[in-house]
Amino acid sequence: MEEEKIPTRADIPDSDKWDLTHLFSDVGKWNEDVEWITRTYPRITEWKGRVAESPQTLAKVLEFEKELDLKIEPRVCSPSFAWKRIGTYSERRSDSGLE
Repeated sequence: MEEEKIPTRADIPDSDKWDLTHLFSDVGKWNEDVEWITRTYPRITEWKGRVAESPQTLAKVLEFEKELDLKIEPRVCSPSFAWKRIGTYSERRSDSGLE
């Protein structure tokens, strides 16, 4: 009995792939945003114990959180996260001759 081959991404018709170009034009942009998140996220600790200081402080915290959310959500709560992981994995398999 012949073993069934799992198709590579290149074997799949474009019509059956997620179109993620509206989220990221290329992997480089995705990486750039992830680097920004990695650098920026730790700043959340600046607000620890300060949220109730004043309405202005609360507004700054909420704006900071909104800025983070706008970057984070499309990267981890959408197909873009899978696209990055799956695409990279498939490319590595193809490049290494495993496909």
